[in-house]
Amino acid sequence: MGGEKLQTFLLKKGEKMKYKLHIPTEQYGFVEVEFEAFSEDFVEQTYRQVVNAFKPKAGLSDKDYNSFIDRYLLGELVHTEEYAAMSTDQQKTVQIIKRSLARIKSKQEKQNE
Repeated sequence: MGGEKLQTFLLKKGEKMKYKLHIPTEQYGFVEVEFEAFSEDFVEQTYRQVVNAFKPKAGLSDKDYNSFIDRYLLGELVHTEEYAAMSTDQQKTVQIIKRSLARIKSKQEKQNE
């Protein structure tokens, strides 16, 4: 296990123990999980499930991502399935471009008035 904090004590057989996992999810972020369990196997399973839930998805390949960006900037049709397949970082970049294009369009419309 990584940078999480996990405290365990000797238990009597069949006794439940309270656990608290502190799991880093990004540079300054973490998730904290509190639960009760009978076995350390369950604790490990819970830890792995939480870690996997916060793993970034792979996203589009560079070739597919570049193609998406090119089509988007040219005003061509882009598919929501492609956007959904992007990594979080790729989606953030698309949103930055989208907002930038909206600002540019607004400025151009004001100049043409």
